[in-house]
Amino acid sequence: MSEPTLSSAAQRVIVGLRGTVRAARVMVANARARKLFEAQVLGRFERLGPNAWDDYQFTAAEAETIEVWPTVKLQVEHDGAIFRLRHRGAVVLAEWLPTVLDQDDRTRFLHDCVDPFGAAKGSGVASFVARSMARSR
Repeated sequence: MSEPTLSSAAQRVIVGLRGTVRAARVMVANARARKLFEAQVLGRFERLGPNAWDDYQFTAAEAETIEVWPTVKLQVEHDGAIFRLRHRGAVVLAEWLPTVLDQDDRTRFLHDCVDPFGAAKGSGVASFVARSMARSR
C-alpha cells in the first residue's frame, strides 16, 4: 500500500507541530462544521503523561477517511483546509477532502463547510483555576 501524498499546506502545518503542544492549546475550537463533509485524518495528538493538563505531541497516523457532521466544533488551522476536531475520544488533525478539486480549496472550505465563531468573552475555566491556585500559595 502506498503512502498518501500530503498537500503542501498539510506538510507546513505538520512541521509547525513538532515538539509539544500545551494541553490548553491542543483544541481551541474557532468554528463549527456547517454541513456533512469528508476529511482525511493526518494524525493524532497524544498526551505525554497521565494527567489532563500534561502536554501533547502530534503523531502522524495511517490515512483514514472520516465524516465530519454538521455542528461539530473545529479548530481551523491558518493554512490550507486543515483543522482539528475531537474524534473517537482523541483530538485529530484532518484535511478536508473536496468533492471537486479547485485551486483555492481553503476559500471553498471556509465558505462551504464552516461557521466561524469567536472565543467567549470573559475569563475561562483555565484562567479561573490559575488565579485560584495563585491565591492559595
